[in-house]
Amino acid sequence: MDDRDQGPRWAWVVGGTSGIGAAIVTELCGQGWEVVAGGRSGQGLVAVGPQRWTLGADVTDDGAVARAVEEITAHAGRLDAVIFAARTPGQGTFLTMPDAEWHLAIDTKLMGFVRVARHVLPVLERTSGSLVSLVGSAAGFASVGHPLGCINAAVRHAIRGLALEWSPRGVRVLGISPGPTATPSLVDLLDEQAATEGLDRAEIEARLAGPMFRKRLLRPEEVAALVVFAIGPHGAVLNGSVVLADDGATGGCL
Repeated sequence: MDDRDQGPRWAWVVGGTSGIGAAIVTELCGQGWEVVAGGRSGQGLVAVGPQRWTLGADVTDDGAVARAVEEITAHAGRLDAVIFAARTPGQGTFLTMPDAEWHLAIDTKLMGFVRVARHVLPVLERTSGSLVSLVGSAAGFASVGHPLGCINAAVRHAIRGLALEWSPRGVRVLGISPGPTATPSLVDLLDEQAATEGLDRAEIEARLAGPMFRKRLLRPEEVAALVVFAIGPHGAVLNGSVVLADDGATGGCL
């Protein structure tokens, strides 16, 4: 059955309760989508406003992911886009970050994406939908202070492999790779760093944004607008791609 022209479009934003994920939920609602904001914990599918729903699903639990997809499709009858924005902070260096944080990051960012893909791709096939993952821009370069960049690099590889498999079946799989973005979690981290160094947060923020063209951090709503553009008709040229959207933070887009 082809559901492409039947009823409103539905999206599931995994990790949609905070940060960039929450901004994506808001942007999609503004564009007329019915949107499910997924968090690690919470109840089943609950309406919280016009076009807006919440649903708890721990992406480290394959059964929870399967149940979430079943609940959304049972209610909506379709799924047109899934945006994977789940993440774990993971701080330290390769030598200092403990195994527990590594395992949680792998289980959430990489295997969480794989679990979600496993369950949503057959559903997205019915609507010629899109699967998008946020992939930290550290995926493209090595850094002592950002060891989880290698997990993002693995996600980037998975996106390409899934696109090769599913594009012949009408599903697009792609990634958006934002640079430093002023999410609450990053702001908290900058505050901690400022306190440690005895500086104002503005000084720490200016240092981080120094290589960026506009000399300021990205805003969550800017990244959200790009994600929504990418899953729309004008983003049809993107498949298997991971779009670097960092305002030059990692040395430009070349």
